[in-house]
Parts: sequence; structure tokens; C-alpha cells
Amino acid sequence: MSMNLYIQGSREIIVKSTGKEEVQYTSVDVWQTPTDITRTILKSDTPIEEYFKWVRTISEDDEDFSNNHINEIKDTISVYEREGFIFQYLEI
Repeated sequence: MSMNLYIQGSREIIVKSTGKEEVQYTSVDVWQTPTDITRTILKSDTPIEEYFKWVRTISEDDEDFSNNHINEIKDTISVYEREGFIFQYLEI
């Protein structure tokens, strides 16, 4: 079975109407990665940069395609981080 990269963000919130603490989750869509690549990414000190490096190697023929994907992920993570989400890099 293949183990793929999964990027999950979470943040703690307090629901105004109830005062109850909850955790909100979100995830970022990434390309399916082979198990060995997933593990290399997760062992890296900078998993997102390692993922971007892999994306560039598999889509060398279409640089715009890979750059668009990378920029979309950077933008998505940036928006969520400004909203208080902290991201983890997991294998599923």
C-alpha cells in the first residue's frame, strides 16, 4: 500500500455562542506521492520545500504547471497561517 503525503492544519477556537473550546482542521491538496518520496519529505527539516523540489522534478516538461501548483499551495498555507492554523506534515 502506498503512503502519501498529507498536509493538515489545525487551530484552537472558542465558539462565541457556547464559550466551548474546539479544534478546527483543514488540509491542503497535494499530489499523490510514492511512499519513498513521502518518507523523504517527512524526514526533511523543511518538508514543504522538499515536496516542492519533488514537484519540480516530476513536471520538468511543464514548468508553468508545477509553478502554479506550488504557488497555489504557498498561497493557501499563507492564508490559513494568518488565520492561526499550524500545519503538520503526515503520511496517510
